[in-house]
Amino acid sequence: MKLGLFDSGVGGLTSLRAIRHMLPNADLVYLGDTARLPYGTKSSQTVRSYAELAVGYLVQEYGVDAVVVACNTASAYATNSLKAQFPHIPVYSVIEPSVSAAVASLAAVDAPLVGVLATEATVREQSYNRAILASLPHALVVSEAAQLLVALAEEGVLEGKIARLVIEKYLTSLFTQQNRWPQVLILGCTHFPILKHEIRRAADGLGANAMHIVDPSLEIASTITAEIGSGLQSGNGETYFLATDNADRFVRVGNIFLRGEIDLTEPEIIDLLPDLVR
Repeated sequence: MKLGLFDSGVGGLTSLRAIRHMLPNADLVYLGDTARLPYGTKSSQTVRSYAELAVGYLVQEYGVDAVVVACNTASAYATNSLKAQFPHIPVYSVIEPSVSAAVASLAAVDAPLVGVLATEATVREQSYNRAILASLPHALVVSEAAQLLVALAEEGVLEGKIARLVIEKYLTSLFTQQNRWPQVLILGCTHFPILKHEIRRAADGLGANAMHIVDPSLEIASTITAEIGSGLQSGNGETYFLATDNADRFVRVGNIFLRGEIDLTEPEIIDLLPDLVR
């Protein structure tokens, strides 16, 4: 059994890293659509078309048996269309596992408040809001588009004064929306887990010590392990990397996300653009 993952760039490597930790024998194929990133500022129709091309390539060329949409924007915009177009394979969104974890931690809270840090598109689509309220109707959800965190992650600025100031800006904005701290903070972008420790330190420094942080990479890895882990563990532990542009940058930034724990070989550069034209 082989698992495919795709993202607009390298952010989804946090999910791949977590899955590899839990399922060391799994065969994984990662596709970063680096020619057309970022997805977070594009329209829903555009993101859906890109996602369908990426999954189609993984299925047709690499024969993957399941796919993780390792991108919150694509998960928000394209999960339903991908499930309809590829009904013969499981398609996993990174949104649902994070929402389930958040809801479970708030089951006994009287006035639950959930914070979401995400990209512009994910905030605009309100997928987290809808999913949370469907399971927890009395909850409040506050969201903040935290685009600068993407830049920090890709530049490897994961701690220190600059990272702390940017994170504090976004956390403070979440606080002021309801004049109280969320009990749970969802990191609604797959880039953000590598900033989790600095986000935790910033939150503690602002007085939000009790705020629980939900890491989407850990939650999707747990879901994959529970649902198809036995099949994936029969593999050889191989990882294939694909990108649509700029192999050098993919390797440089990708190593930041993988923290040297996985051998990041130079990706195969593939071309999805002719399919888009057709």
